[in-house]
Amino acid sequence: VGSCIVGADAKTSVVNPYFESHDVDGLFICDASVVPRAATQGYAGTVATVAVFAASRIVERHFSRS
Repeated sequence: VGSCIVGADAKTSVVNPYFESHDVDGLFICDASVVPRAATQGYAGTVATVAVFAASRIVERHFSRS
């Protein structure tokens, strides 16, 4: 948990706000590593929410028809 910081600046984060790796093209990271802190009661719901949010962002950016 928290090992892949999300942010716009590649110097201070691992993935962008669309969950794309700054360093590896085509790599999307949307698991517990993008969650900033671990919950004390388990975090399965948090990870599931991140995955759904990331999926919508990925579809919006890469698969939407304009």
